[in-house]
Amino acid sequence: EDFEAAGLQDAVNAVEGMQAAGDDALLCPVCKAHWIVQSNDMRVLLCPCGLRLDLQDDALTPDFVKARLSEAYEEHAERGCGQQLVFGTKGDYGITTLCASCEYCQFMTIVV
Repeated sequence: EDFEAAGLQDAVNAVEGMQAAGDDALLCPVCKAHWIVQSNDMRVLLCPCGLRLDLQDDALTPDFVKARLSEAYEEHAERGCGQQLVFGTKGDYGITTLCASCEYCQFMTIVV
């Protein structure tokens, strides 16, 4: 039960953090230390930690990425798991995907 409450609180904190930082701000889910910025040509989301999401090729928007991150936190919290989600990128077949996973409850989803 404590794990469930902690997991739900993590999801709430993540969503509230995104909202408090403003509409354009997005905290990097991989490093959780830097804000993601959009390149000057508006084609890529970048983080100093190395996260790179190509918006043009994948027809993504920053708002869509935020919504998918929020959904990942919510889906994980609904499982009742109190562990933190871990985010990382996978590059298979020339396509980079941002994934969320939890080894404790075996949760895994592709964010984008």
